Amino acid sequence: MPQKDKPTVSAKALHANAFETRGYSQHMHACKCEVQARTPRVTAFTEVMQLIAAVVGVCTAIMGLIKVVEPWVTTLM
Repeated sequence: MPQKDKPTVSAKALHANAFETRGYSQHMHACKCEVQARTPRVTAFTEVMQLIAAVVGVCTAIMGLIKVVEPWVTTLM
């Protein structure tokens, strides 16, 4: 893109746009404001994935316990 065709928007306006659109702006480089705007969403996604992994881990442990205890209970009855 030739220099004359580029829009003449100030860096301050681009950064304000990046903040208002939660990190997605018109400029090509990742600014600090974009990274800060994306961080809460990434953190929330990571926490949800960790919660899902914990629930799956607990379910797996319970199923393993049932598999071990069931033959023992069957022999007692």
